[in-house]
Amino acid sequence: MTGAISDANHTAATPAGYAFSIWGLIYLASLAVGIAQLLGSAPATEANRRTGWWLVAAFGCSTVWVPIFGSGLIWLSQLVIFALVGCLAVALARLTALGPARSRGERWLLRVPVGLYLGWAICASAAGLGLTLRSFGLGEVGAVPIGVSLLLVALAVVCCLLVVLRLDALAGFAFTAGWALVAIAIGTSAPAVRITAIVGVVAVAAVLVVRTAQSTRKDVVLLG
Repeated sequence: MTGAISDANHTAATPAGYAFSIWGLIYLASLAVGIAQLLGSAPATEANRRTGWWLVAAFGCSTVWVPIFGSGLIWLSQLVIFALVGCLAVALARLTALGPARSRGERWLLRVPVGLYLGWAICASAAGLGLTLRSFGLGEVGAVPIGVSLLLVALAVVCCLLVVLRLDALAGFAFTAGWALVAIAIGTSAPAVRITAIVGVVAVAAVLVVRTAQSTRKDVVLLG
């Protein structure tokens, strides 16, 4: 059902179909977060106290998105995606503010998964907004629809760059953001959108490399 709705509202910012296989990795990472919360003293850590409800809200958004989108309420599903991005961004910002991870478990079972999910969610929200506008009557081809798709991809790139410049635990983030942008470049038939997506991938990678090289705690920048 979701695939049929997406295909019916295809835009120049819609990623190639293979891109959505990344959900397997995201679900696995999310499962790791959930299991970590149930084991030992993990729920009592400062990192979990600072992010717990934000992550509950994020995973709640992820859960309700599927039935909402499948029911055809595309505009409402887009609001859910925006809420998901907001919750994940706040969680990662709070983790960054705490400084380096206190343990390997906190690093690999909390910080890396949150960054991983946020990278995909930012780009998915841009593609989803294009789909929403398409469902409201915006065409698929022509100067205006292509211009809108171009703007959405550019905004996604800017948001990704802001995250890379300001937050930590960026290895997973850069991977999923790059995955999504490459998929948009492959899936689009608009040269301007393709170029913007490719430039975005290069820019995110370059900024991450420079920031990591300049940092005295490269492990924190990459893994939290």
